[in-house]
Amino acid sequence: MTSKVHISLLERLKSDLDGITLCQDKDSAHDSKAINRWAKEEGIDLLTLPGKSPDFSIIESLAQPVKNLFHAERTASQKAALNRFSRIWNRELSQNKINNMYTWYTKRLHEAERVDGQMTRY
Repeated sequence: MTSKVHISLLERLKSDLDGITLCQDKDSAHDSKAINRWAKEEGIDLLTLPGKSPDFSIIESLAQPVKNLFHAERTASQKAALNRFSRIWNRELSQNKINNMYTWYTKRLHEAERVDGQMTRY
């Protein structure tokens, strides 16, 4: 994904981001100057997690199944890809699933703190 496509996705989700911090992984499309500039202009707080850290990769845990489903088929245009991604995202990520993941990651982060940032059993 490019920064341009990522900004297009965020534009569609912008109204849902009001008052929350957008947590993202260290993917180059997520952590680019363009994304950071866009977020600042839109008043959206960003939290970029460290790369290659399984204890802090809540994004990948939520996004990987969605990405697998999305990449299982090719799309003919950017518009078709955005629509397909939105349908998959809405179908796969219920609020209950997000809440459960949040609870699980809270425990995981406490465990990472307990072992001074070393790898955990998770």
